[in-house]
Amino acid sequence: MRSVWAVARVTILESVRSKFVVVFAVLLAVCVLGVGLSFKGDGTLKGRIQTFLDYSTVLTQLLLSLLTVMLAAFVTSADIRSRTIFTVVSKPLGRAAYVVGRWLGVCSLAAVLLVLAMGSIYVLARHLATLPTAIERRKALGELPPQFRDPQRRAINSEVFTAREARQPDPLNVEGIVKRELDWQFERFGKDQLIRDYVRQQMIEASRGRTKMPTDEEVKRRAARPEVRRRVLEEIRRQTRKRILEQLQVVRPGGALPLRFSNLRAPSGGQWLQLQYKLRPLRRPDSGLVKSFWYVRNPENGLQAGDLRDDPVDAASVYEIDPRLVTSKGTLHVMYRNDPDNKTAVKVVPDDIRLMCRAGSFGGNVVRAGAIMLIRLAFLAAAGVLFGTFLSFPVAALASLVVLFTGLMGTFVQEATKLPTYTSPDALDYLSFALVRGAFLLLPRLPVLSSPAEALRGGTIISWQELSAELAVDPRLWDGTGRSAVKMALGFGTGLRALLALGIGALVFRGRELARVQV
Repeated sequence: MRSVWAVARVTILESVRSKFVVVFAVLLAVCVLGVGLSFKGDGTLKGRIQTFLDYSTVLTQLLLSLLTVMLAAFVTSADIRSRTIFTVVSKPLGRAAYVVGRWLGVCSLAAVLLVLAMGSIYVLARHLATLPTAIERRKALGELPPQFRDPQRRAINSEVFTAREARQPDPLNVEGIVKRELDWQFERFGKDQLIRDYVRQQMIEASRGRTKMPTDEEVKRRAARPEVRRRVLEEIRRQTRKRILEQLQVVRPGGALPLRFSNLRAPSGGQWLQLQYKLRPLRRPDSGLVKSFWYVRNPENGLQAGDLRDDPVDAASVYEIDPRLVTSKGTLHVMYRNDPDNKTAVKVVPDDIRLMCRAGSFGGNVVRAGAIMLIRLAFLAAAGVLFGTFLSFPVAALASLVVLFTGLMGTFVQEATKLPTYTSPDALDYLSFALVRGAFLLLPRLPVLSSPAEALRGGTIISWQELSAELAVDPRLWDGTGRSAVKMALGFGTGLRALLALGIGALVFRGRELARVQV
């Protein structure tokens, strides 16, 4: 292990002395500071901070990725080209230790630059937050009273400098309604008759294309089986429950839909909650807007709030909620009411409703974002070292860049090569599908332009599950079945792919002939 650290230390010293690293470090500083001081976003302070977090994170990850692949490809191939490798391998140092040391040195240098960049981003973002908003400037000039509420400052604290998670409303409790509906159906039509009608329909669909239709005796015999009756009753209950839920989701003019969110984290720091929703009227209004009334009440302290709004049709809307309306048990009671002036029913789908609530801190989010970026840099360093063990520097650098840009386009490539759904795939479709899926078993997706910048910009939490998925395996895929185990095994993370590439590089370098004895 001491020899590995010795090679890593030499790698760091060689890199620091090179102009290549200095140029990238200067570019990194200019991009982080320049973006923070020049870009204004949408003209608001919140937009300026979000634009800074987005662009600076993307540029940091992109520049460090380019630096890592170029440097990793150079350190090994340059030793072989300049024959410096002879003085190294002649010492009591294994070839695998040399490869690991080179990789560790590149990763250490990238980690130092990453820590400096992310620390600068955090400090500069906090500095931008201290600047006055438009309303605060008007207050300072005396144009507005001091007690005037500033929604921009509240949005900065509640939507940017936080780590929020999306929570879905609790499922509607319709079991009592389902039981009454089933009892009514069984009493009116008869349970046995409903079962026979369902079995008959299934047998007719199964015999479609045949000349012989099922007889009444065949239907009765099949419907009399206990396992068939049990399965049919479960299916009738499932369809009844689905129909009732769909009916409750359609709110008629003047009607209301109660929603409840449970197990919420206790709000702190005065951060407000954001209710994101989408309304789907059955008949589109000419204005493209639908009136809605949202009412929230805390039964413990009696606090309540309501807002009559004009929301765009089939578009996302946001309603901010005071954190004091959350009960001490972490429950939030919300009611949606369809305004009678709408003259149309509105469909409210639970999947279109989510509550953005605090789940962590902004600082923790920045740390986890840096960890994800470091894992990706470790893979790129391993790929560069791998190609440098058997290719010259220009070819190794080009191959490493191909890996980087293929990872950047990973999601697009996989979506573009999906097997067609509405037409029969041909041999070329199957070939492209197999090649892409086979390549991405070893090549990870590297969404440098979106992740983790989008999470920092939107104030959404980067969970430990996401970090685990990037490092090793995604625990969210596990559901206790063998199929989920196969998905977890085939979808192993970028960190494991880095170790795999490093192992392949060590094996290739171990078997390479560095010199030939001539007599």
